[in-house]
Order: sequence, then structure tokens, then C-alpha cells
Amino acid sequence: MSALATTVLAVASGLVALALLVFGVYVRRRYESVGVWSLSIFMVIWGLYFLLDSVVLVVLSSYGVTSAVELQGLVVPELVELFLLATSPISRLLLIVAVFAWLWFVIVYTTRLGSREKRILLIASAVFVLISAANAALGALMSLGYVDIPAGLRSDINEFTALLEVLATGGAIGAGVAQLYRASERHTLFTGRAVTGLSVAILLPYLTVYVYQFGLILDFQVREILQLGALSIGAFGLYVAVEQEDVFEQLPASNAVGRDTVFDEAETGIAVLDDHGRISDVNAAACRLFGVSAEDVVGETLQSLLPEVVDSGDVYEEGGYVIDFPESSTVVESSATVMADDQGAELGRTVIFTDITDERLRQQRIQVLNRVLRHNIRNELTPAVGYVDMLADPDLDGKREEYGDNVKHQLDKLSRLGDKAGQIETILNRDSTVEETTRLEEVVEEAVKSVDVPEDGPEVTVEVDSEVVSRVAPGLLKPVVEELVSNAVEHAEASEVKVYYDGDGRKLSVEDDGWGIDETELRVLKRGEETDLEHGSGLGLWLVKWGIDQFDGVLDFEVDPEGTRIDVVLPGDNVWRES
Repeated sequence: MSALATTVLAVASGLVALALLVFGVYVRRRYESVGVWSLSIFMVIWGLYFLLDSVVLVVLSSYGVTSAVELQGLVVPELVELFLLATSPISRLLLIVAVFAWLWFVIVYTTRLGSREKRILLIASAVFVLISAANAALGALMSLGYVDIPAGLRSDINEFTALLEVLATGGAIGAGVAQLYRASERHTLFTGRAVTGLSVAILLPYLTVYVYQFGLILDFQVREILQLGALSIGAFGLYVAVEQEDVFEQLPASNAVGRDTVFDEAETGIAVLDDHGRISDVNAAACRLFGVSAEDVVGETLQSLLPEVVDSGDVYEEGGYVIDFPESSTVVESSATVMADDQGAELGRTVIFTDITDERLRQQRIQVLNRVLRHNIRNELTPAVGYVDMLADPDLDGKREEYGDNVKHQLDKLSRLGDKAGQIETILNRDSTVEETTRLEEVVEEAVKSVDVPEDGPEVTVEVDSEVVSRVAPGLLKPVVEELVSNAVEHAEASEVKVYYDGDGRKLSVEDDGWGIDETELRVLKRGEETDLEHGSGLGLWLVKWGIDQFDGVLDFEVDPEGTRIDVVLPGDNVWRES
């Protein structure tokens, strides 16, 4: 009766295993989504493993074997013996492959797996499969008399292999179950029922395998009762997860990958700090912003990422902190957020760096244009209105023509101011570079020719190597040079103005021997804003500064009693000398 009961239970387990295998084939044909292949492979191999196990048990029961203890004295025909010996390595191989197929499904379904991680997982799986299969094959060869190994050594090999197999498969299942539950917490559409169904499908049958392997249960009938129940619950769990919870209709990996993508691809710089203030991760945008590589700063303090003039303690201040990069127009706003666990314990901080250079420049330009236009319009209109009032006087005698000329002069200045504002608007809307190169000499000479030099004005000379070419947009560079030369001619009272190019420093210089530029103007330009007490006299130098900023150049002034030199450093990748 006991052998018959064991056979019936084994057949029942085999039918459930066969149903699981068929369900795996159905899933592969029915669904098209991430993880379908790996989950269906798991179900097919898992079904094959338990189906083969059921066949072995039916064979053993047919010879009256109902317990593992009775295997030692078992005598069967040679063909049956060969079958039983062959199933051992095959079973071990199927078990490990199924476990790692399930783990592969969990990983690709819930998160992003890089090529390096894929290789590691595949290599680890292959190693464990080979070790386990080799051990089983060795046992089969010993049983057939082809290999003779001392009993003590054979026992040690078996124990080591069994321990390694349990650690590998148990660790894989534990990690997979933990990852499923972690994904369900992040992705609300991935339900707890789906997690439970996917988990029990492997966990319960796996436990019944090792309950028997470690000799905790020796009676085949009890073992099959447990295995039938575990397999049935596991198969039902998979059905619930796939058919009722629609695991292939939503993808938790999109959540994880989305988070990773936001971090990796964001234009905003992000640095993640641990609870000791060390950088544990930094994205590409932050590396570009501060000119470092991740390898340089990961593991270091936040100070290693920041410019030397910035104290990292200021970055943690509530409300954010503005970083002005030295010797650069770049302006970055930082904000720090404390990361904590569910108990409120601090785990570290996330610091976000937002490049606000464009916004700062926009505000600066609005402020400058607003102040200059209001100030100059008021200054020019006030006398013009006065002259107009005087022209209305019927008793005005010989001054009428003079006052009329004065009105015209004031209005002409306003007209030129409006033209300058329009020119600035054009410059700010231009591309910084062009595809085709232009000769720097030609651009400079055209700019100089556009300057109205009085007959008694200074001599303007140009010294630029004719072989120097540039991809800086002529529409940006020409008005800059024109304004610098015009400023020297009109305001510096110079007797000589020279425009020359230094190829070593990539500097295009405008030099005169006049009295120079007022210190107030220079301070205003360097500060980037005008105030009631300190402001420029017009828009000319702002046109120069903003035009140079537009093509990523550098503006520098050198003023002394003997004259003024203004250097425009051109970007190195857009100017060169043709050989």
C-alpha cells in the first residue's frame, strides 16, 4: 500500500510539473514583454526537473523502495541502474539552471542590468552548473566502477559541493525575492500578490528538494506529499501573477531604469553623499560642470568637487547657495537634501547643482539695458525738450538754427543708442560658430573699415597673419572689433590705434595710446551689473562683453598712463593657423 501511495503521489507531482512546463510554453507564445523569455525558460526547466524526479520515484516505487534508507541495498537491472545514475547529474544541472533563470527574470524585470553584470551572472551560473554536474557525474562513474576514490575523499567532495550549491542557489533565490519586494515598494502597479506568486513558485518547491537532500525527511510518501503541495502552490502562484495580476502588462524595471536614467542623463548636476560626507555617486552633468571625472571624486569629500574658493559647508546651507566660478562666467546654484531611512536616521545627502548662467546673464542684460536706456534717454531728451521749448519762443533771434542743430544732435544720439540696442539683440540671437572657416584678417579689416575715422583722427593699423582662420561667427566677431576700434577712435583721444593678433595666446588685441577707459566702466563690466552709483556711459562695452561671452571668448583690459590694450582671447578649438 505504501509503494502504491508513493507512486500515486509521484504521478500527481509529475502531472503538476508537466502542467507547469506547458504553462511556460504558453507564456512564451502568449506574451511579448521584458522578462517573458527568462520566466518561461524557468517554468519549463523547473517543470522538467520535477517531472524527471517523479519518473525516478515511480521507477524506485516499482521495485518496492519507499524510503531513502532502502536505496543502499537496491538491486535493479543494469539498464535501470544506468538510467538512475544518469538522472543525478541531469537533475543537478536542471535545478541550478532553473534557479538562475528565475533570478535572471527577476533582475531584467525589476531593474536595469548592464553588460558587465550580465557577464558576471552568466559566468557565475555556468561555474556552479559545471561544479554540481561534475560532482554528480563523478558519483555515477564511481557507481559504474570506472573511477575509484577513497570513501573519505568522496564524502568531502560531496559535502563541499552540496554546501556550494546551497549557498549559490539559496543566495540567488533570497536575493531575487528581496529584489521583487523592493520593486513592489517603488512601483505601485507591481502588487504584493504578484510578488508572492513569483516567489512561492520557486521557494516552496526548492525547500522540499533540500529537506530531502539533507536527510530531514527520508520517507518518499511524506516527501511527495510536501512536494505535491509545494508544486501546486507554486504553479498557482505563477498563474495568479501572470494571468490575474498581469505582470507583463507593466514593468517595474521602467521605474528603476527611469530613476537611473534621470540621474545619468539629467542636465542638472547631482552628487550623492554618504553619512560621512563622502561622495558615493556623481552624475555626468556634475562632472562636466566641475571639469572632473567620477573616478577622481567618488570616495572623496564634497570639497574635491567644488572650486577652491568655495567652502563645502556653505553648500549645505538651507535655501541653497550660489557658486560663482573663478575666471569664468559660469554661475551654479546648489541645494542640498538630507536622505533618511524610515526611522529618521540620516543616511547621507543629495546635492543638486543647477547651472543658472544663462538665467543670470539674462537678468543681467535686462537690468543693464533697462538702466542704460532709461538713463541715456532721460539725459538726451531733457536738453532736447529744453531746446524745443526755446525754439517755440517767438522772440528768439539768431539762436534758432543753433538750437535746432542741438535738438537734432540729441535725437541722433538717441537714434544711435536705439541702433546699438538692436545690434545687441541681433548678437545675442546669433549662433556662436559657423561651419565654414573665415580668415581672421578679413573679418578684422571689414570691422575697421566700418569705423568712421575723422580726417584728423588716429591712424588705425591692422597686423593679423593672413593664414589664421576662424570658425567664430563673423556676425559676432566683427561688431566686437568694430566697437573696440570705434571706442578707441572716438573716446580715447588716441593718435594711434593698432589691431593685432598673437597666435601663441590666441589673443586679438586693440591697443591705443589714449587716456584709456574709466575705472568705473571696468568695475561695472567685471561685476556684471550696474548700480545707481556705478554705471556705464552707454551700451558699447556691454555689446563687446556679451558678444565675446556668446562665442566663449575672454575679455581682458590693461590700462596704464601710456594707453589701453583690450585683449579678446578666442576659443582655441575655433581658431587656428593654416599651414
